[in-house]
Amino acid sequence: MNKSSKKVLTEKEHWNQHYQPGRKLPITEDLNNIAFGELHLLFQKYLPKDKALKFLELGCAPGSWMHYFHKYNCFQVSGIDYTKEAIDITGRNLESLGIKKDLIKCDIFKYNFDSSYDVAFSAGLIEHFYGDALEDIVEKHFEAVKRKGYVVILIPNFSGFNLKYQKWLDSDVINLHNLEMMNMDFLKSIASKDGRETMFIGYVGKINLGLFAGNKWLLRIGYLVQMILDKLYVLKIFPIKDSRNFSPYLVGIYKKK
Repeated sequence: MNKSSKKVLTEKEHWNQHYQPGRKLPITEDLNNIAFGELHLLFQKYLPKDKALKFLELGCAPGSWMHYFHKYNCFQVSGIDYTKEAIDITGRNLESLGIKKDLIKCDIFKYNFDSSYDVAFSAGLIEHFYGDALEDIVEKHFEAVKRKGYVVILIPNFSGFNLKYQKWLDSDVINLHNLEMMNMDFLKSIASKDGRETMFIGYVGKINLGLFAGNKWLLRIGYLVQMILDKLYVLKIFPIKDSRNFSPYLVGIYKKK
């Protein structure tokens, strides 16, 4: 990847730290997590359920989202990632979950997508790019899907309280993210090009202190506070959700005309 034209905030070494061979498998998304439950409701509302549909995750390691969409939407799942370590842990994770592997090891920018998928999805991917690289990585999602196909982009929300909390845990993590595009206007701009229909754009979920990264001792404090917040949420004492200041996710769902 030519860094003079592609502005990238992370390197292979950063991601390989997450793909250690000793990591316990299987790795799945937790429907019991209240914040994730909101994503589940959103995806089941806007996306079809059909075992004939082909799904591609861009930046697929460790395969937990591939498992989710295979289980709940019956999709035939595929994934692309650019390191051997990422593909290895994804393959082993899918095997442990009894899911057929269909993985591509390649730099997404260099891969020639042939519009053969019905759904293109990424979670925590595009916010690691700036400038022309950011535009290119978004375009790759739309290149991957057929006409009438779906594009789903999920990014973290480092705004308001979330930004302050992450800085408290580990401010270096912030430097790996493009904060300028973490807003509704950016997600709306994705649909400004011809041939794209917006199905949903918004902040999703309630506050979730367990989704952040940083010092493990500080995170333990966060987990304890989260248990209290979850109870307050269920009791409707602190019912804030889908909020710019507190929601953990920003989501855009589009359809290619």
